[in-house]
Amino acid sequence: MADPIPAVRILPMSTDEPEFVGKPHEEVQSQFFLSDLPSGQEGRYFYRTKGLHAEPGTVVLFQYKKRIIASAVFKGRETFDEPKDQYHGALRFDVDSIRVFDPVGPEVLGDLWPEEFKGFGNAMAQLNADAYPEFQRRLTGIRAPMATFENWNERFAHSVTEALQRSAEERSSRLAKAPPVPKRVTVITAVFERNPDVMAEVLTRAGGMCEQCKCSAPFLRRSDGSPYLEVHHKKGLAKGGEDTVENAVALCPNCHRQAHYG
Repeated sequence: MADPIPAVRILPMSTDEPEFVGKPHEEVQSQFFLSDLPSGQEGRYFYRTKGLHAEPGTVVLFQYKKRIIASAVFKGRETFDEPKDQYHGALRFDVDSIRVFDPVGPEVLGDLWPEEFKGFGNAMAQLNADAYPEFQRRLTGIRAPMATFENWNERFAHSVTEALQRSAEERSSRLAKAPPVPKRVTVITAVFERNPDVMAEVLTRAGGMCEQCKCSAPFLRRSDGSPYLEVHHKKGLAKGGEDTVENAVALCPNCHRQAHYG
């Protein structure tokens, strides 16, 4: 059973922000909400003057040009000690909760929240959560961000860190409520088309010995009986490294993990 929603808030978006100037809502939805916010900014919505004060779990409706164009679940708020690029902090949103949809006008909000909604403006209006399920039922054209493999891995690692910080009693309670079969998700990933000759040359050079710890390969491949080593780029391809013999080493699995995470 899902946790109850404590509140619904409307967050006006400034069309003066550089990333929004002159852009139609379709572009803001596809570029910012479906790409930048979930991936590049890891769910962090930066603010210049004042942020949102709300309880975690609050549903935020994003107002753009007097229409609601997106929603997300609020997780918390960061305040920077010193402004960063004129931003004073960031609102953190659950990346998995981000949705965009066909723009919703004031008539719908007025119908659902006749007492609280007085029209779009610059104020962060608060709405009763009881009418939110009906708001969801009226949405059309709903889309969610497509997770990247890298972003999914980062979020999972962060979730593990959070789980380690919980007490044993809290983890036990959460485990008792957790479904035993994991949810299947679809992610997208970009790969580099690596040169097989570079890999072959590096493995030949290594001669079955890890080029870091100098130990023999931990096992032989079932497929062909060759020593199992992994080819690692000293400067990663994603960081502009070259796919060359000089930029690559053959490592055992332990040393390869250490190269990435040590």
